[in-house]
Amino acid sequence: GAEMFGDSTVAFINKGTEDGVQVGQAYAVYEEYSTDVMSDKVDFGSLLVLHAEPTNATVLITRSDRTIRAAGKFRSASSSQHL
Repeated sequence: GAEMFGDSTVAFINKGTEDGVQVGQAYAVYEEYSTDVMSDKVDFGSLLVLHAEPTNATVLITRSDRTIRAAGKFRSASSSQHL
């Protein structure tokens, strides 16, 4: 039931091995800002995959500059791939 998360929190995501998520991977948590002219993605946290199943995974939030909401977006820390 938690809706908001912060540093050192264990959480679950609705992506798993079927989506390419693997144990030990690090992801950036980001927020997207859009205007009529452009779109920008700003990272404000990070997470580490602790366990992965086919359609979900358990993660540890390793950094959060502000509260991470349950519907938060994350992407590969080493690329622009969005999950």
